[in-house]
Amino acid sequence: MKCRDLALRMLIVFSVVGGLGPPPAAVRAGPDQVVFQDNFSNQSVLDSDGVPVLGKGFWATGGLGGTNTGAIREGSGGLTLEAQVGAPGATPQTWINSGIKPEFNFFKRGLTFTVQFAKTPGISGSTARGSGWANYFSLALISSGTTLWWADDGLQLTFTGGGKGPNVVRLVQKVNHPRDSDHVTKLIANVPLWDQINKATGFSLTVEATTYDLKVMVPVGDGPAADGVIDRHDPGYASFHGNLNLPAAQWGRQGDTGLQLCIQRSFGGQDAVGSFTGVALKRLTVTAAP
Repeated sequence: MKCRDLALRMLIVFSVVGGLGPPPAAVRAGPDQVVFQDNFSNQSVLDSDGVPVLGKGFWATGGLGGTNTGAIREGSGGLTLEAQVGAPGATPQTWINSGIKPEFNFFKRGLTFTVQFAKTPGISGSTARGSGWANYFSLALISSGTTLWWADDGLQLTFTGGGKGPNVVRLVQKVNHPRDSDHVTKLIANVPLWDQINKATGFSLTVEATTYDLKVMVPVGDGPAADGVIDRHDPGYASFHGNLNLPAAQWGRQGDTGLQLCIQRSFGGQDAVGSFTGVALKRLTVTAAP
Protein backbone atom coordinates (compact mmCIF):
# COMPACT_ATOMS: atom_id res chain seq x y z
CA MET A 1 0.00 0.00 0.00
CA LYS A 2 1.46 3.35 -1.06
CA CYS A 3 -0.33 6.35 0.39
CA ARG A 4 2.35 9.02 0.38
CA ASP A 5 0.31 11.39 -1.75
CA LEU A 6 -2.21 13.11 0.49
CA ALA A 7 -4.49 13.55 -2.50
CA LEU A 8 -4.87 9.79 -2.53
CA ARG A 9 -5.80 9.76 1.15
CA MET A 10 -9.08 11.58 0.50
CA LEU A 11 -11.92 10.18 2.49
CA ILE A 12 -14.71 8.43 0.57
CA VAL A 13 -18.09 8.12 2.13
CA PHE A 14 -20.35 5.20 1.25
CA SER A 15 -23.80 6.10 2.44
CA VAL A 16 -26.89 4.02 2.05
CA VAL A 17 -28.41 7.43 2.42
CA GLY A 18 -26.63 8.93 -0.50
CA GLY A 19 -25.34 7.72 -3.80
CA LEU A 20 -22.53 6.68 -6.03
CA GLY A 21 -21.57 9.77 -7.91
CA PRO A 22 -19.04 10.48 -10.63
CA PRO A 23 -15.96 8.36 -11.14
CA PRO A 24 -12.74 8.94 -9.18
CA ALA A 25 -11.43 11.67 -11.48
CA ALA A 26 -14.47 13.80 -10.75
CA VAL A 27 -14.18 13.11 -7.02
CA ARG A 28 -10.78 14.81 -6.86
CA ALA A 29 -12.34 18.07 -8.07
CA GLY A 30 -13.51 19.02 -4.59
CA PRO A 31 -14.44 17.88 -1.07
CA ASP A 32 -17.44 15.73 -0.29
CA GLN A 33 -18.02 14.79 -3.91
CA VAL A 34 -20.44 11.99 -4.59
CA VAL A 35 -18.81 8.94 -6.18
CA PHE A 36 -21.86 6.68 -6.27
CA GLN A 37 -25.48 6.93 -5.28
CA ASP A 38 -28.56 4.77 -5.25
CA ASN A 39 -31.74 6.21 -3.76
CA PHE A 40 -33.54 2.90 -4.33
CA SER A 41 -36.45 4.82 -5.84
CA ASN A 42 -36.56 3.91 -9.55
CA GLN A 43 -38.51 0.65 -9.07
CA SER A 44 -35.55 -1.32 -10.50
CA VAL A 45 -33.39 -3.45 -8.22
CA LEU A 46 -30.66 -3.93 -10.83
CA ASP A 47 -30.31 -0.28 -11.90
CA SER A 48 -28.96 2.41 -9.57
CA ASP A 49 -30.56 5.84 -9.93
CA GLY A 50 -27.84 8.24 -8.81
CA VAL A 51 -25.18 8.45 -11.52
CA PRO A 52 -25.96 7.56 -15.14
CA VAL A 53 -22.50 6.18 -15.92
CA LEU A 54 -22.84 3.71 -13.04
CA GLY A 55 -26.58 3.16 -13.31
CA LYS A 56 -27.80 0.55 -15.77
CA GLY A 57 -27.24 -2.99 -14.54
CA PHE A 58 -25.08 -1.89 -11.61
CA TRP A 59 -26.41 -4.51 -9.19
CA ALA A 60 -26.68 -8.28 -9.41
CA THR A 61 -28.89 -10.31 -7.08
CA GLY A 62 -28.28 -13.61 -5.32
CA GLY A 63 -29.45 -16.08 -2.73
CA LEU A 64 -33.00 -16.64 -3.95
CA GLY A 65 -34.36 -20.07 -4.84
CA GLY A 66 -33.88 -23.46 -3.24
CA THR A 67 -34.47 -23.22 0.50
CA ASN A 68 -34.77 -19.42 0.36
CA THR A 69 -38.24 -18.23 -0.65
CA GLY A 70 -37.52 -14.60 0.19
CA ALA A 71 -37.61 -11.59 -2.11
CA ILE A 72 -35.70 -8.58 -3.40
CA ARG A 73 -37.87 -5.64 -4.42
CA GLU A 74 -37.71 -1.90 -4.89
CA GLY A 75 -40.67 0.42 -4.48
CA SER A 76 -41.90 3.51 -2.67
CA GLY A 77 -40.46 2.13 0.59
CA GLY A 78 -36.94 1.79 -0.79
CA LEU A 79 -35.02 -1.46 -1.32
CA THR A 80 -36.28 -4.50 0.59
CA LEU A 81 -34.14 -7.60 1.09
CA GLU A 82 -36.02 -10.52 2.59
CA ALA A 83 -34.80 -14.02 3.48
CA GLN A 84 -37.53 -16.58 4.13
CA VAL A 85 -37.22 -20.18 5.28
CA GLY A 86 -38.40 -22.50 2.51
CA ALA A 87 -37.38 -25.83 4.05
CA PRO A 88 -36.85 -27.15 7.61
CA GLY A 89 -33.42 -26.28 9.01
CA ALA A 90 -32.60 -23.75 6.28
CA THR A 91 -30.58 -20.56 6.98
CA PRO A 92 -31.53 -18.43 3.97
CA GLN A 93 -29.74 -15.27 2.87
CA THR A 94 -30.52 -12.75 0.14
CA TRP A 95 -28.18 -10.14 -1.29
CA ILE A 96 -27.29 -7.60 -3.96
CA ASN A 97 -23.73 -7.23 -5.24
CA SER A 98 -21.99 -4.52 -7.26
CA GLY A 99 -19.25 -6.61 -8.84
CA ILE A 100 -15.59 -5.57 -8.51
CA LYS A 101 -15.21 -1.81 -9.15
CA PRO A 102 -12.20 0.56 -9.22
CA GLU A 103 -14.49 3.23 -7.69
CA PHE A 104 -14.53 1.25 -4.43
CA ASN A 105 -10.74 0.92 -4.10
CA PHE A 106 -10.11 2.09 -0.52
CA PHE A 107 -6.34 1.50 -0.73
CA LYS A 108 -5.95 4.52 -3.02
CA ARG A 109 -8.25 6.72 -0.96
CA GLY A 110 -10.45 6.34 2.08
CA LEU A 111 -14.03 5.13 1.74
CA THR A 112 -17.04 5.92 3.90
CA PHE A 113 -20.14 3.76 3.53
CA THR A 114 -23.30 5.36 4.94
CA VAL A 115 -26.46 3.31 5.05
CA GLN A 116 -29.84 4.78 5.89
CA PHE A 117 -32.67 2.46 6.85
CA ALA A 118 -36.04 3.17 5.25
CA LYS A 119 -37.91 2.46 8.47
CA THR A 120 -37.37 1.70 12.15
CA PRO A 121 -36.64 -0.94 13.23
CA GLY A 122 -34.29 -1.37 10.30
CA ILE A 123 -34.04 -5.14 10.73
CA SER A 124 -37.31 -7.01 11.18
CA GLY A 125 -38.42 -10.61 11.32
CA SER A 126 -41.17 -13.01 12.30
CA THR A 127 -41.07 -14.78 15.65
CA ALA A 128 -38.77 -17.80 15.70
CA ARG A 129 -39.18 -21.18 17.32
CA GLY A 130 -36.79 -22.32 20.01
CA SER A 131 -33.55 -20.56 20.90
CA GLY A 132 -30.35 -19.58 19.15
CA TRP A 133 -31.96 -17.32 16.57
CA ALA A 134 -30.75 -14.12 15.00
CA ASN A 135 -31.46 -11.75 12.12
CA TYR A 136 -28.32 -10.55 10.33
CA PHE A 137 -27.85 -7.56 8.06
CA SER A 138 -24.38 -7.02 6.64
CA LEU A 139 -22.36 -4.76 4.39
CA ALA A 140 -19.26 -6.42 2.95
CA LEU A 141 -16.28 -5.19 0.94
CA ILE A 142 -14.78 -8.05 -1.05
CA SER A 143 -11.74 -8.51 -3.27
CA SER A 144 -13.28 -11.08 -5.62
CA GLY A 145 -16.36 -13.19 -6.22
CA THR A 146 -19.89 -12.22 -5.21
CA THR A 147 -20.02 -12.83 -1.44
CA LEU A 148 -17.67 -12.73 1.54
CA TRP A 149 -17.59 -16.53 1.60
CA TRP A 150 -16.39 -16.80 -2.02
CA ALA A 151 -13.91 -13.91 -1.82
CA ASP A 152 -10.21 -14.36 -1.13
CA ASP A 153 -10.25 -11.28 1.10
CA GLY A 154 -12.96 -9.21 2.69
CA LEU A 155 -14.21 -6.82 5.33
CA GLN A 156 -17.72 -7.38 6.71
CA LEU A 157 -19.83 -5.22 9.01
CA THR A 158 -22.74 -7.12 10.54
CA PHE A 159 -25.71 -6.00 12.63
CA THR A 160 -27.75 -8.57 14.53
CA GLY A 161 -31.21 -7.41 15.55
CA GLY A 162 -34.91 -7.42 14.93
CA GLY A 163 -36.05 -9.51 17.87
CA LYS A 164 -35.47 -10.84 21.34
CA GLY A 165 -31.91 -12.04 20.69
CA PRO A 166 -28.86 -9.94 21.55
CA ASN A 167 -28.58 -6.85 19.32
CA VAL A 168 -24.89 -6.54 18.50
CA VAL A 169 -22.50 -5.05 15.96
CA ARG A 170 -19.53 -6.98 14.56
CA LEU A 171 -16.74 -6.12 12.12
CA VAL A 172 -14.45 -8.85 10.74
CA GLN A 173 -11.72 -9.11 8.12
CA LYS A 174 -10.29 -12.10 6.29
CA VAL A 175 -7.14 -12.43 4.16
CA ASN A 176 -6.42 -15.15 1.59
CA HIS A 177 -9.18 -17.56 2.64
CA PRO A 178 -11.47 -18.16 -0.36
CA ARG A 179 -14.65 -20.20 0.13
CA ASP A 180 -14.35 -19.75 3.87
CA SER A 181 -16.11 -17.59 6.47
CA ASP A 182 -14.54 -19.12 9.59
CA HIS A 183 -10.95 -17.84 9.27
CA VAL A 184 -11.62 -14.22 10.13
CA THR A 185 -10.13 -11.64 12.46
CA LYS A 186 -12.65 -9.86 14.68
CA LEU A 187 -12.12 -6.10 14.75
CA ILE A 188 -15.36 -5.36 16.58
CA ALA A 189 -16.32 -8.50 18.45
CA ASN A 190 -20.09 -8.62 18.99
CA VAL A 191 -20.43 -5.37 20.93
CA PRO A 192 -23.97 -5.12 22.34
CA LEU A 193 -26.03 -2.09 21.40
CA TRP A 194 -29.20 -3.62 22.82
CA ASP A 195 -32.25 -1.61 21.77
CA GLN A 196 -30.02 0.81 19.85
CA ILE A 197 -30.01 -1.51 16.82
CA ASN A 198 -33.79 -1.47 16.61
CA LYS A 199 -33.79 2.32 16.93
CA ALA A 200 -30.85 3.04 14.64
CA THR A 201 -31.63 5.04 11.49
CA GLY A 202 -28.43 4.07 9.68
CA PHE A 203 -24.65 3.90 9.89
CA SER A 204 -21.45 5.18 8.28
CA LEU A 205 -18.34 3.04 7.85
CA THR A 206 -15.19 4.90 6.83
CA VAL A 207 -12.35 2.72 5.56
CA GLU A 208 -8.82 3.78 4.66
CA ALA A 209 -5.97 1.43 3.78
CA THR A 210 -5.00 0.83 7.43
CA THR A 211 -7.85 2.15 9.60
CA TYR A 212 -11.62 2.12 10.00
CA ASP A 213 -14.20 4.33 11.70
CA LEU A 214 -17.79 3.26 12.31
CA LYS A 215 -20.68 5.45 13.43
CA VAL A 216 -24.10 3.97 14.11
CA MET A 217 -26.84 6.61 14.06
CA VAL A 218 -28.84 6.22 17.27
CA PRO A 219 -31.41 8.40 19.09
CA VAL A 220 -29.92 11.25 21.10
CA GLY A 221 -30.28 10.62 24.83
CA ASP A 222 -30.28 6.82 24.61
CA GLY A 223 -26.66 6.55 25.70
CA PRO A 224 -27.00 4.44 28.89
CA ALA A 225 -28.34 1.44 26.97
CA ALA A 226 -25.05 1.09 25.08
CA ASP A 227 -22.55 1.35 27.92
CA GLY A 228 -19.39 3.16 26.88
CA VAL A 229 -20.25 3.10 23.17
CA ILE A 230 -22.23 6.31 22.67
CA ASP A 231 -19.95 9.09 21.35
CA ARG A 232 -19.63 11.68 24.13
CA HIS A 233 -18.86 14.42 21.60
CA ASP A 234 -21.82 13.55 19.38
CA PRO A 235 -24.53 11.68 21.31
CA GLY A 236 -26.39 10.90 18.09
CA TYR A 237 -23.82 8.19 17.27
CA ALA A 238 -22.29 5.05 18.72
CA SER A 239 -18.66 5.21 17.59
CA PHE A 240 -15.88 2.69 16.95
CA HIS A 241 -12.34 3.06 15.61
CA GLY A 242 -9.45 0.70 14.95
CA ASN A 243 -6.75 -0.62 12.64
CA LEU A 244 -6.98 -2.87 9.57
CA ASN A 245 -4.48 -5.43 8.33
CA LEU A 246 -5.46 -5.90 4.69
CA PRO A 247 -2.42 -6.02 2.36
CA ALA A 248 -3.12 -4.22 -0.91
CA ALA A 249 -0.91 -6.63 -2.83
CA GLN A 250 -3.12 -9.51 -1.75
CA TRP A 251 -6.43 -7.75 -2.35
CA GLY A 252 -7.84 -8.57 -5.79
CA ARG A 253 -7.04 -6.44 -8.82
CA GLN A 254 -4.74 -3.83 -7.27
CA GLY A 255 -7.27 -3.03 -4.57
CA ASP A 256 -10.45 -2.93 -6.69
CA THR A 257 -13.40 -3.83 -4.49
CA GLY A 258 -16.94 -5.16 -4.65
CA LEU A 259 -19.83 -4.14 -2.41
CA GLN A 260 -22.41 -6.58 -1.05
CA LEU A 261 -25.57 -5.86 0.98
CA CYS A 262 -27.06 -8.98 2.57
CA ILE A 263 -29.84 -10.14 4.89
CA GLN A 264 -29.69 -13.57 6.56
CA ARG A 265 -31.96 -15.52 8.88
CA SER A 266 -30.17 -18.02 11.09
CA PHE A 267 -31.90 -19.95 13.84
CA GLY A 268 -29.86 -23.06 14.44
CA GLY A 269 -32.19 -25.24 12.37
CA GLN A 270 -35.14 -24.62 14.70
CA ASP A 271 -37.06 -22.15 12.57
CA ALA A 272 -40.45 -22.82 10.98
CA VAL A 273 -40.95 -22.85 7.23
CA GLY A 274 -42.26 -19.44 6.18
CA SER A 275 -40.39 -17.51 8.88
CA PHE A 276 -38.60 -14.50 7.48
CA THR A 277 -36.09 -11.73 8.13
CA GLY A 278 -36.04 -8.47 6.22
CA VAL A 279 -34.41 -5.06 5.95
CA ALA A 280 -35.54 -1.93 4.10
CA LEU A 281 -32.90 0.52 2.85
CA LYS A 282 -33.53 4.11 1.85
CA ARG A 283 -30.26 5.12 0.23
CA LEU A 284 -26.61 4.24 -0.40
CA THR A 285 -24.00 6.92 -1.07
CA VAL A 286 -20.27 6.85 -1.73
CA THR A 287 -18.51 10.21 -1.45
CA ALA A 288 -15.02 11.64 -1.19
CA ALA A 289 -13.93 14.23 1.35
CA PRO A 290 -10.57 15.87 2.19
